[in-house]
Amino acid sequence: MARYSNQEIITSIQNGEEDVLFYLTGKYFQSSRRWLRRRGIQDSKTPSVFSIVLLKVYREIQKSDFSKNNDVEILFFNSLKEELNQSLANEKEKTQKPEEEIEIIARCFHILSDESKKILSERYVENLSFEHIASKENFSNPVIAEFEFTKAYSQFENIIKSRLYVDLKES
Repeated sequence: MARYSNQEIITSIQNGEEDVLFYLTGKYFQSSRRWLRRRGIQDSKTPSVFSIVLLKVYREIQKSDFSKNNDVEILFFNSLKEELNQSLANEKEKTQKPEEEIEIIARCFHILSDESKKILSERYVENLSFEHIASKENFSNPVIAEFEFTKAYSQFENIIKSRLYVDLKES
């Protein structure tokens, strides 16, 4: 991989050369990813955030009035900070209604059958192990208790997902 100076990066981008993108990715991806993870972005989302920022910087440099005296590294990391702030603001916006979500989840719990409610409550409220649940519910072994719990939890999770999806879609 060739080493580019700041002016060569700008000239290459303005000329539409794509090799410089590989150079910039190799140079900035790992440090950007680490920086984003430290500031609260999920590891799985860091490549997309990096790509968005790199594309924004690329388009900014492609503008005909972009000065060759600007520092690409400073521009990149400033854009990365802006994208981080915007991403965190979007996440905060999505989670601003926890009271409503808790109320919806509580209503979903009441939809479950009595057996499902009981086994979920024993596991999460009473903190019982599968061995204790098996003996309390007269299951032949803890594996059956675990299976019944997993079945009830899966059902509960699917009800919650569908209900939250409907409520978010209506908003």
